Formats: sequence, C-alpha cells, structure tokens
Amino acid sequence: MGRALTAAACARAAELGHGRLLLWVLADNARGRRFYARAGFAPDGAETVHECDGVPLREVRYARAV
Repeated sequence: MGRALTAAACARAAELGHGRLLLWVLADNARGRRFYARAGFAPDGAETVHECDGVPLREVRYARAV
C-alpha cells in the first residue's frame, strides 16, 4: 500500500506541474529511509532537529523529481 500511495502522489504532483517532491524522515528510521530510496527519493542535504518531550529528533529531507 505504501508503494502505491507514493506512486500515486508522485503521479499527481507531475499532473499538477510540480517538478519535485520533498519529504522529511527521521534520521534513525533506516527502514523508512530505505523505502523512500527505493521510491526514487534521495537526501538533498537539508537536516533539522525537533524536540519531542525533551528528546531531540533529527530529520533528513529527501527529494525526488517528478
């Protein structure tokens, strides 16, 4: 289901004339990062840190041309 939703989102973005999609994934989420890499996304160098209950959560931005 995740692959189908991702493919549909990419197709719709292209239909609407967008050149690329961006998403954020937790840096420690190896499974999620592999999923997005297989879907054609790649880290674009942007990172951010958010705090949740005092715990820092590092996120990495991924991008993909559509």
